[in-house]
Amino acid sequence: MFLLLKPNNNQKQVKRSLQEDKIALSIVNNCIRVQKQVSEFLQRKSEMLSLTGKTFVFIMFCLISMSSCLYLIIKSLDFKLSKSFFNCTYKSSKTSSAK
Repeated sequence: MFLLLKPNNNQKQVKRSLQEDKIALSIVNNCIRVQKQVSEFLQRKSEMLSLTGKTFVFIMFCLISMSSCLYLIIKSLDFKLSKSFFNCTYKSSKTSSAK
């Protein structure tokens, strides 16, 4: 019963959410428009590349992707190993100082 007596707050929230939806929709439409323009530009440029140029770009892309993945894997393993190493040394030094 009390919820029926307060429609003003809900109306304000609905108006605000409609405004937010309109703003979000305009942002999304602008992003899609820019993406289409960039993709058309890159498509035109890639069509002008020769077969050796396309092969070179493909190999460079593969090398960069592989090296960045390996870097992230090694970095995460190195952090885990160093963290466990420091925990072991901290525990052993703590027990030796307590004696």
